[in-house]
Amino acid sequence: MVLTKEKIESMKAVDILTVDPAELTDLNEVVIDTRKNVTDRISQYASQTNNLFINRVGDYVVKVSYANTGVTVNDKLKKHITKLAEIYY
Repeated sequence: MVLTKEKIESMKAVDILTVDPAELTDLNEVVIDTRKNVTDRISQYASQTNNLFINRVGDYVVKVSYANTGVTVNDKLKKHITKLAEIYY
């Protein structure tokens, strides 16, 4: 899949309320080699999904957004897990 700016913008614009779930990629079926560098992992993800922003996990439709904050997903998950530990333990 060639990712032009226009293609990416059209993916972002998909309305989660009107999309046909049958047309979405089930993220349970996406396989990414985490030993690869970030560029290769993004390429693997893009080649296995119909849309970078809206997919499904089983029967649930999910839409993600990305922010250029300098904070990684791992950082966010660590912070979330730490908060959960403080609440429950």
